[in-house]
Amino acid sequence: NIKINGVIDQRCRSWKDWHIIDLCCGNSLTAALALHLLSGVNVTAVDMVDQKNLPHFEAAGFIRPRFEYVQSDIMNDKDLVDTLRRRTSELTSCDANTSVTTVVFGMHCCGDLSLRAIE
Repeated sequence: NIKINGVIDQRCRSWKDWHIIDLCCGNSLTAALALHLLSGVNVTAVDMVDQKNLPHFEAAGFIRPRFEYVQSDIMNDKDLVDTLRRRTSELTSCDANTSVTTVVFGMHCCGDLSLRAIE
């Protein structure tokens, strides 16, 4: 994860208009690293884990709109794609003069999870 963040950071100097969706984020380490290392990035983390088990974001000051956690079973949540589209639209509407580039990280998506991530 750190190596990937380093490569991406070399290519992008400003992360202000970027939105990372971290699918199957588990304990959200990738999301936390992105928020810490990539100034201005917006992150949406998605997993089945109850949000109360992820207290580190609020304690670190990462709150909406910069960070949002979506508790979801990506295999069975029929509204997930619409939820993520709404989140991206919210970020775009914060500043109508810019567009937001959205990147999906699926570090832990394998098998059928990867097919769902493609949706």
